[in-house]
Amino acid sequence: MKSFINQLLNRPVVLDLYTTRQDVIKYSHPLPASKVHPEWWKALPKEVGRGNNMLGGLRTMKHCLGFTELFKHGIFLPLWTDLEIEVGPIGTGQARWQFADLRSVLAVHPEIQRGSYLPDTHYLHLKLDSPWKAVCNEDVSWLFLQPSWNFEQPERQIIPSAAIDFKYQCGTHINMFIPRTQQTETLSFAQGQPILHLLPITERRVEYRTHLITQEEYDNLGVPNLWFTDTYKKNKKLTQKEKNT
Repeated sequence: MKSFINQLLNRPVVLDLYTTRQDVIKYSHPLPASKVHPEWWKALPKEVGRGNNMLGGLRTMKHCLGFTELFKHGIFLPLWTDLEIEVGPIGTGQARWQFADLRSVLAVHPEIQRGSYLPDTHYLHLKLDSPWKAVCNEDVSWLFLQPSWNFEQPERQIIPSAAIDFKYQCGTHINMFIPRTQQTETLSFAQGQPILHLLPITERRVEYRTHLITQEEYDNLGVPNLWFTDTYKKNKKLTQKEKNT
């Protein structure tokens, strides 16, 4: 039994990421967390003076275990094109946006789907249609996390946390809420900005592979559009039943 467990732990979890876009795979390639440390953190010295004539150095965030461990795990998806979003003031519900590539799209979920949480009068909701689909060979949950440390103003956008099992669902779309202020504001997001941190919940080693595929192959990935509701649950149930027969 011990030998079997060791073999299982030594076998990598594989995440395959697929796109149809040559520009995305060339210029906006997903990166392991260890390659995405923010510039401000890399510029920090390991110690700084304490001031007030105190002896000894004061350790900086270069020694923060919570930070350094976070950037050892998972993969970051960068924004694949420049994006500008104009957000109307509190109470208006107004918004406009533009992608530089003139082909990316996003959706807006109506407030009624979330009740009174983050109302449209005070927040703009957007869902960026990611050009990547992800497929995992194992039944592993992946956390969707906002790369807060990589934003200069992390308070200006909220990328809500989520958990996805890429064995049964392959979308990597990014939900975002932008707080409204007292005046119209324009937010600019640059191509290459880390926009999503995918963090696997597993002790095993993870391998990442990217693939450029045709549109037909891309459309055939993931959950088939066979049901009006509970698509993920029904696909998972059928997949597990097929595996056991």
